[in-house]
Amino acid sequence: MKKMKKLFAAALFLGSLCLFLPMQLSGIQVSAKRLPVSVSGDTVKVGKTLQITSKIKDVYCSSSDTSVATVSETGRITGKKEGKAIIRVKKKGYDAVKFPVTVTKNGRYPSIPVTLDETVTALAGHSAFITAKVTNHSKTGAIRKIVYEYQAVIWHKTEAEDISVQDGADDGQKQPETDAGWEKEKKTVKVRISGIAAGKSKKVRVDGDFGDAKKLTLTLKSVKLYTGKLLLSYNIPKDKMSMQWGVKDKKAPVITGWTGKDSYNAKDVYMVVYPDKKYDLAKYVEAIDDRDGKVAVQVDDSRINWKKKGVYTIVFTASDQAGNEARAKAKVQVRTVSDLDQMADSILSGIVKDSWTDQKKAEAIYRYVRQNYVYVDSNDHANWENSALYGLRYKSGNCFVFYSVSRLLLTRCGIPNIEVKRSAGSTHGHWWNYVYVKGGWYHFDTTPRRIKATFCLVTDSQLTAYSNAAGNSHIWDKTIIPKGAVKEISAIGWGRN
Repeated sequence: MKKMKKLFAAALFLGSLCLFLPMQLSGIQVSAKRLPVSVSGDTVKVGKTLQITSKIKDVYCSSSDTSVATVSETGRITGKKEGKAIIRVKKKGYDAVKFPVTVTKNGRYPSIPVTLDETVTALAGHSAFITAKVTNHSKTGAIRKIVYEYQAVIWHKTEAEDISVQDGADDGQKQPETDAGWEKEKKTVKVRISGIAAGKSKKVRVDGDFGDAKKLTLTLKSVKLYTGKLLLSYNIPKDKMSMQWGVKDKKAPVITGWTGKDSYNAKDVYMVVYPDKKYDLAKYVEAIDDRDGKVAVQVDDSRINWKKKGVYTIVFTASDQAGNEARAKAKVQVRTVSDLDQMADSILSGIVKDSWTDQKKAEAIYRYVRQNYVYVDSNDHANWENSALYGLRYKSGNCFVFYSVSRLLLTRCGIPNIEVKRSAGSTHGHWWNYVYVKGGWYHFDTTPRRIKATFCLVTDSQLTAYSNAAGNSHIWDKTIIPKGAVKEISAIGWGRN
């Protein structure tokens, strides 16, 4: 049963369902007021699980938002969709315990519309029948049918003895050490549950023809689940899962990321490449199929002339197992290696390492520019490459020079960055960089200020808070640049150079 739950957590979500059979929690009573429970983590991907462990029996678990995460009677937490939920565990006589759980994106499985994780199957008392209860926690979507197939081993003893029916899979009692005086019979027992509407539970009783059984063991051999679109079969002894779809797959994968208009911002193309470096042109895109999950993305770069500086179009394609193909285009800017780029290389070789993350490289570039360049109100704002060259030669310049030098070094490192300009109507013009690291856009302003501060990879809210306190130092039009990251990865260093 335990193995069954673990494998279902990894496979059933392909059919937009997730089935988990129970794990029995065992323990001892404790005198502490605080409930002695723990959880295996605080973050779980969609379709994956966490487990609550308790030192006492019969704790009650609940979720503050079952659309984000559900929790079974035995403490199995299942991620359904991205979001946050509070898992509450309580027991009479103890203080309740709350566990915050964050459900994150799963690249293979976008969501789980239905989660089925409170199945209880057991023999009841001394009678030879099986009871099972299933709850469908989804707000929409019915379960057509679930079939549990058990291998029953029935032991008959020739001598008179009180009838005792046990579930050997759970109670741990041993079967006869020898066959002497016993007769053994094997048969298949099926438990069928059908028509479980969203938000409803169903309980069934299955009478077994076990005759004068003295002892009985049940071993779960297979499970079949049918949703109307999908028939899923799991052979437990062979540890194999198979799926048969009831409808033909006609839907192509969906390609997302830096494609089409999302691959550039006005004159700034997000992905800039050089002919002397290797690039994964599909680094910032992915393709998800509703049945196959994440699928590979192929890139056609045949339109690129690597010997000529310019903006080119590349084509992404992604196919699912049924042969449905998706296509998307994107812009890529090619820069040939100029004297300016070689000057950048001589600087970068002393301040960054190829093995570093983009964030670490960006932080090193920020420190270099702030420590080695002096602000001088000179130079124009017409061409960033000319301004970068001016800055490299004279180690000084205005805010546009600081922006331009930063842009050159960031671009040569392969870090996407674009221009941000103070909004029209402000007293003075100002330029800084918008840098893409850790999956989001962050502000990167290397220009020194009278009120000393550092702006190395800060969010919109962080920069806005500073701007409000410093006389509207940074006012920009948020509608003409990509949406900024929300998660903070660095602080604004007030009073620092």
